[in-house]
Amino acid sequence: MSQSTRGFTLAEVLVAILILSVGVLAIAASSGAVYRMLGYGKLSTEAAHVGSTRLELLRREANSTTPRCSSLSGGSDTVMPGITERWTVSGTGLSRTVVEVVTTPSGHGPAQDSLFAMLECR
Repeated sequence: MSQSTRGFTLAEVLVAILILSVGVLAIAASSGAVYRMLGYGKLSTEAAHVGSTRLELLRREANSTTPRCSSLSGGSDTVMPGITERWTVSGTGLSRTVVEVVTTPSGHGPAQDSLFAMLECR
């Protein structure tokens, strides 16, 4: 009887299954990290939107008064459940410095994102 040389041996099939299962487990393990990063990215995007909206409102308010920037002041607000913002306005003369701090919830406690802007009062 002659031995056939076609096909795979049992050892080759087991090694291929082992390599495939290690790859699938690596992908499954990294999916949790990707999910957390997507959640953090969403909150960071919301914080940036809240902060930039507040800065635009302050710019509009600064330009609507005579003399300009005369009514700007700091404050705080709760925008959405869990998302709060706090802003401070400092400076005199031809410019004001605005610091906007947006606090969002995260898995490890509240996270804060800060935005800084200079408003011209000419």
